[in-house]
Amino acid sequence: MNPIEINDRIKLVLNYSDSLKETYIHEPFFEKTNAYKYIKDCLDTGWVSSSGSWVSKFESLIQEFTGIKYAVAVSNGTVALRMALHLVGVSSGDEVLLPPLTFVGTANSISHLGGIPHFIDIEYDSLGMCPKALERRLNEVAVLKDNDVYNKITGRKISAVVPVHVFGLPAKIQELKKLCSIWKLPLIEDAAEALGSKS
Repeated sequence: MNPIEINDRIKLVLNYSDSLKETYIHEPFFEKTNAYKYIKDCLDTGWVSSSGSWVSKFESLIQEFTGIKYAVAVSNGTVALRMALHLVGVSSGDEVLLPPLTFVGTANSISHLGGIPHFIDIEYDSLGMCPKALERRLNEVAVLKDNDVYNKITGRKISAVVPVHVFGLPAKIQELKKLCSIWKLPLIEDAAEALGSKS
């Protein structure tokens, strides 16, 4: 997909109008909410950082909303991805497959561990990682040795796949999951822009 096609697709997703001077990704909406009350409570109690009743409440609500057993709040998405990549064994010199259309934090989380971002093209419908491009790339460069995947061109281990769900659109996660299962690659979803989206 070339840059003009990506730009046109983003405009379509965001209901862009030529009468607009700018395209906004997110405009906060606080009308008729308790946002001020909640922020004031954080300030009044001194709990504005990594723990406290609001963080515990947030974790519980995420568990309930997503149906997962555990949730751990961290300071930002980059830290969350870095932690997840570390937990699946990504280490210095390893390659991690991700799409090029993402926030820089996705690639930074890989680099923070000494890993090397390896970009896989996106597809038109979701602007997420293209399953066909992933399959093509793995068939082209990957080899499975002793339950690990290696890039036969660079010699580096390929340690994970990180699809990104952008602009509220889920990537084709079931197809990507199937490929990761075949290649025995951990799949970590970057859902910072699409929490709660369903395909």
